[in-house]
Amino acid sequence: MTTSKMTCEAFDAALSDYLEGTLDDSARASVERHLSECLRCSALVRDLENIRKNASMLPDLVPSRDLWQGIEARIAAPVIPLAARPDRIARQSGAIWHHNGFRCRPEHNRVSKCRRRQRAAQR
Repeated sequence: MTTSKMTCEAFDAALSDYLEGTLDDSARASVERHLSECLRCSALVRDLENIRKNASMLPDLVPSRDLWQGIEARIAAPVIPLAARPDRIARQSGAIWHHNGFRCRPEHNRVSKCRRRQRAAQR
């Protein structure tokens, strides 16, 4: 709880600008006044500054090879619609629908029964 006019919610909204140093003087003074009175927000800023300090001490990592070509190739890969894959079986409402639209009942243990039904329907 604070006695300043700034609330913790208003502080949260201004936090990124405060950390970046882009607040105008009056807004910065208001944030700093709030920080001097609010344990929650001052602990948050202290934690974020520690994270920033520790992260700046990490070494720069360079990938062993250029990864973009592999990523780009996967992004540019053609999309194969499900209907174009005849081996695909979709299950809907307890029944199995084959790629050609013929229904196979769940009580049929074997696909061969379904194939016989398909052949009979085609005649």
